[in-house]
Parts: sequence; structure tokens; C-alpha cells
Amino acid sequence: MTNQVIEDMAEVCHDEWVKWSKNISEELALAIDVLKKDIEFAHEKGVENKEAIELVEKFESRLERWGALWIPYEDLTEEMKDSDRKYAIKMFDIAEEALKE
Repeated sequence: MTNQVIEDMAEVCHDEWVKWSKNISEELALAIDVLKKDIEFAHEKGVENKEAIELVEKFESRLERWGALWIPYEDLTEEMKDSDRKYAIKMFDIAEEALKE
């Protein structure tokens, strides 16, 4: 296994995660909108929907974290690259094992 192969595979992992997370983020944004309407409706009825409020906060936090990582692989911190490298090594190991069969 060469470092360059792992690095190239890690970049692919990151790029695919960016595509996936952007797609999911659209769904989360819709869920946030629905939850906010539910929160507003509950508030008008004098009820605090704590679960919905917590979900909105959680989803918005996730979207903020994800958005900060929607950058090219080469611009990631080494710590974030290491996360992608772990997946690349797993994929490499699977491919290597399959080629032995």
C-alpha cells in the first residue's frame, strides 16, 4: 500500500462524503423548517415543545459543522484527513483481500 494511493482514496472518500452530506443537509433543512413551524404553533397554544427545540438546535449545529467541512480535501486539517484516511485504508484492505481470492 502506497501513501499516495491511500491519499487519493481518502480524497475520494471526502468528496463522496461532501456529496452525501450536502444531500442530507437539504433534508435536514426541510425538517428544521417543519419543526420551527411546530414550535411556533405550540407556542401560540401556550405549550413549549422542548423536544422539537432540541432537535432544531441539534440539526442546526450539525449543518454548521458539516458546512465547515465542505471544502477541498487538501484544505482539511490533518486530523480531518486522518479520518478520511482510515476509511481509505479500510477500502484498500477490502480490495486487496478480494484480489487475493
